[in-house]
Amino acid sequence: MTTFVRAASLLALLASTTASAAGSVYAVLPTQGAGATAEATLVAQTMRLALQEQSLAQVPAARVESATVANTVACTQSVVACGRLVGQATSATHVILSELWDQAGTFELRVALLDVRVEAPPTWATYRTTASAEIGPLSKKAVLGLVSPESLAGGLSVQGPRDVEIVVDGVVVDRTPLMKPVRLSSGAHELELRSASAGSFRQSIRVESGHTVEVAACVVDGALTAAAGACPQGPSTTTSPPNPLPVLGIAGGAVLGVATITGVVAGYFAYEATVAYGDYVKSQNPDVVAGIRGNESVAIGTGAVAGALALTGAGLVAAELLLEDAP
Repeated sequence: MTTFVRAASLLALLASTTASAAGSVYAVLPTQGAGATAEATLVAQTMRLALQEQSLAQVPAARVESATVANTVACTQSVVACGRLVGQATSATHVILSELWDQAGTFELRVALLDVRVEAPPTWATYRTTASAEIGPLSKKAVLGLVSPESLAGGLSVQGPRDVEIVVDGVVVDRTPLMKPVRLSSGAHELELRSASAGSFRQSIRVESGHTVEVAACVVDGALTAAAGACPQGPSTTTSPPNPLPVLGIAGGAVLGVATITGVVAGYFAYEATVAYGDYVKSQNPDVVAGIRGNESVAIGTGAVAGALALTGAGLVAAELLLEDAP
């Protein structure tokens, strides 16, 4: 039943990604580059047509060009800064950035999707072709890759104590420890963390396309809270008791190591006793008997110590494994 609820919840969240794409407004910035002026114009035109074919809302080209001219200085210096200013001026949520370069007969097309609502830098993708006739289809492929639901999604990673329930927008999506980040649509979400022993905590998060929000679930003064990246360390922070498992493992390994060495010593003296006994059988020399008994005593004694150490080390290792599996 729990698996079914989680699957249904994830499907609902993924469906919101498509809704987010449908609610976005795109602006296609004039393509920048060098040595490929006509091809650069084709890239921008193809991208606008591709958005139109997908029935995605976009800012008219005339408004984008007017905003670009109004921000000539910024647009000359940085295509990302230009895109952000143009997006803000035209009320676009996303701006498609593109650069086309002709490098000795090889065309290199770089594209990126800038989310105007967040400060994160965009991620660039690069496409190459040696045929100018392929630039149009390549541009369409590039822009469709930028606006696909997969590219508009981000992720949420939560680290912290075991069995902390993760609730996004009122839907239970998973619990710690996470095997992989929870996939979410880009935009604002309400995150709630619930712990049976430390209560619950809520906060707003913003997911960026192609990025993962990292949240640490922390227990401070017995209450659950959250921090970006890692939990704060200090007198007021209630942390879990020191984990005894590494101590048990190291102690068990050390004891087993000493047991092995002691066992080798016992084996050596047992070997010496055996050899001495062989000499006695051959020579029937009574003086050899004392050496045989001495070696036998040492072998038996060290063997007993080795056995005790081995049992102790094995017990420590077994305790580590049992505690590791304990809730």
